[in-house]
Amino acid sequence: TAPAEEEQKQLVEARNDIDTLVFSVEKNLSEHGDKLSDTLKQELAEGMEEAKKVKESDNLEEIKAKHESLQAASLKIGQEIAGQGSGGEAGDSQEEKEGEQEAEFKEKK
Repeated sequence: TAPAEEEQKQLVEARNDIDTLVFSVEKNLSEHGDKLSDTLKQELAEGMEEAKKVKESDNLEEIKAKHESLQAASLKIGQEIAGQGSGGEAGDSQEEKEGEQEAEFKEKK
């Protein structure tokens, strides 16, 4: 029964991990939702819904897959917030692409 116990342990850990991730995403949405695009908010909401549904299953691989999917979407939260914070001047995306050295210089001040 050792393999069965190990599988059960992994299942419990995967459920805990996905619970923690959903909580974290919900917290980030409540704190930073006004700074996020509607597209990202929709993606996160769908990911959390799927994660909550799959959490109750006994399919370890499916739980892990939904965890990875939601985690990837949650990383976009930081990217969008950082993009807004560093792009203080509207429409500088072309300038950022042209010269990373200038951006590095600004960071060192």
